[in-house]
Amino acid sequence: MWAPNRAEPIIYRLRPKNRDEATLLACGLLPSLFFLVGGMWGTTESSRLTGLIAAYGAGALPYLYLYRHWTRFPNDGHALTRLLAASTAARLVLLFLPPLLSEDLWRYLWDGAVQWEGINPYLHAPISTAVDEVANSPVLAAVRAQIGHAHIPTIYPPAAQLAFAGATAWTVSEVVLRLVMVAADVLVVFGLWRWSALRGTAPQVALLYGFAPLAVAESAIGGHVDSVGVAALVLAGGALTAGRWGRAGLALAVSVGVKLMPVLALPTLLRRHKAAVLVTLLGCVALGLPYLEAGGELSKGLQSYGHRWRANDGLFALLMTGFEQIWPSSPTPVELSPEIV
Repeated sequence: MWAPNRAEPIIYRLRPKNRDEATLLACGLLPSLFFLVGGMWGTTESSRLTGLIAAYGAGALPYLYLYRHWTRFPNDGHALTRLLAASTAARLVLLFLPPLLSEDLWRYLWDGAVQWEGINPYLHAPISTAVDEVANSPVLAAVRAQIGHAHIPTIYPPAAQLAFAGATAWTVSEVVLRLVMVAADVLVVFGLWRWSALRGTAPQVALLYGFAPLAVAESAIGGHVDSVGVAALVLAGGALTAGRWGRAGLALAVSVGVKLMPVLALPTLLRRHKAAVLVTLLGCVALGLPYLEAGGELSKGLQSYGHRWRANDGLFALLMTGFEQIWPSSPTPVELSPEIV
């Protein structure tokens, strides 16, 4: 005698509603397949990085189709379930790759482990002998050895530090940390869908983030903490639209505490929602309280970053190339007065 299958409702919810939806989901998943193949290409790190760059280019083609046709995706609750499942799968498969795209996650792991030892991460650079006791296991010794610019203290703000501590609460593992960033990135997809629905606009726009090759790769492969900051920022926008100023302020404080850039939202917010701005500022202060003992050392790493780093230059690289033709660089450092520095 036939009995109903209890798994059927879940299967039905996960099955694409029509051919358009199936095509869009397939286009969303294809870049992850390209990344997986590209990241396994060759036997050296250089060849795998080349494979990932090629995968970026190849992944742009199916994503372009998704970009042009995302409004064909259904906008019901079951469609959101399928989108979340597919965007999660697009990221989880990439955990099989090593973290080729960035060395930042080694710093994340170290900062988290340092905090669990009761040490303020702003006080000491990773190579400092004061934190030798942290590297008392092969895992942490290996993490320490892979940190870039280990002579400089951490540059990451307090909310990011709390995220690192949370990601290392159970174990110090780059896979676990990347899982945390994947979860935050999927939360962005959910937040965009709900925020758009609250605003009365097409919630399917969440597809554009859910399958964006950059977001997928940088959360799942690179493990970048930006995913946490973006998730908090999107949740803040949704809370503002719903009229929940307190939640919006707290979420924005977390976003600012992960990456400082969202502070640019405060002047605009001040004109309409002064209470939310006040909550944001108080939230930022609260997030920083556990680390205040570092005093002037709090900004030491960030100052070094601001003075010396060049990365992702864009147009600036072209300007510098022309400038260096007129005024070539010299190995002799320029002496600056303490007031300028």
